[in-house]
Amino acid sequence: MIERLDLTLITAGLFLMFLGLVFVASIGSSIDGGNSGLVVRQGAFVALGIGLIAILLMIPLRVWQRCYPILFGCAVALAALVLIPAIGVERNGATRWIDLGFFTVQPSEVCRLLLVGAMAGFLAMYPNRVRTNIAVASLPVLGMSVVLFLIYLEPDYGTVALLGATAVGLLFAAGVRMWILAVLGSGAVAGLIFLLTRESYRVERLVSFLNPFDDPFGSGYQLSQSLIAFGRAGPQGLGLGDGVQKLNYLPEAHNDFIYAVITEETGLLGAIGLIALMCVLVMRLLQIGKRALESELLFAGYVAYGSGIMLAMQFAVNVGVAVGILPTKGLTFPFVSFGGNSLLVCCALIGLASRASYETSIKSSAQRALK
Repeated sequence: MIERLDLTLITAGLFLMFLGLVFVASIGSSIDGGNSGLVVRQGAFVALGIGLIAILLMIPLRVWQRCYPILFGCAVALAALVLIPAIGVERNGATRWIDLGFFTVQPSEVCRLLLVGAMAGFLAMYPNRVRTNIAVASLPVLGMSVVLFLIYLEPDYGTVALLGATAVGLLFAAGVRMWILAVLGSGAVAGLIFLLTRESYRVERLVSFLNPFDDPFGSGYQLSQSLIAFGRAGPQGLGLGDGVQKLNYLPEAHNDFIYAVITEETGLLGAIGLIALMCVLVMRLLQIGKRALESELLFAGYVAYGSGIMLAMQFAVNVGVAVGILPTKGLTFPFVSFGGNSLLVCCALIGLASRASYETSIKSSAQRALK
């Protein structure tokens, strides 16, 4: 099995996790005089993530394909469970967590993984009908909309947008006709705009990124501090550990805005290098998806495509928010930002895609042997 592992994909993921660990340590050393707890916890999550990749590599994808309705049911149950007052934990006006005592679960993160598996299973089950029949193509979209509405109630707008974009991307990968995609996509965009503009404060948050220095101590505070970090960076940065904005100036420096800290300390070269590494990982996922579909391994192909689309959108939004070209949303940088939920979900996506690559390699070898 080792000789068939996708070393490019796994190496890129491991390197991103290592970089995340380094910069979480850098940020943790400046919080409250040196918070070693951050790097210890992140190190534990990295170890668990590597173990999760290894476990998923050993499980045939047909196991997940057969139980795709169960994956969808679990996503609905988790998204609803967190909204129950006695179960969900509220922080900063949002109810997004379930406290298990030893670990805090963020159901919206888990739903990302479950819905990729559920939608891949549906598309693999009805490959021909979903391409030409709008009623069939609408079924996974309607099912996902139920979960997205529950996530919206938390509220977690970033995950709603991320999952919606992933769904459209998977339908495109499945070969759904463009007019069907246009109808479903237009309806999804209209619904999202309606939900986001129901309250005036949401509209204010959406447009505050256009000029954050109009209110640098209010709605534009996070982005203002992030842009200051980019302004300090220069070509080579201030040096590892020498960043200033992480010293309690930039909120969520170890999480949503870790890219700004990395840029401040490593400069333009480090910022571009990190993006390049992420692009290598995403492109590899998409290549795995393409190869799997060509080998008629539909579920494997859609899982790999879904993983690539989701991670690409997540990292693009995170970077876009940090540099001020997108509204501020709480999406982490995949594999790099602090947080066990996001890291473990990203590792699970890599594990499933690696298994897809392994199974594709076996089938391709068998096909060549028959020729």
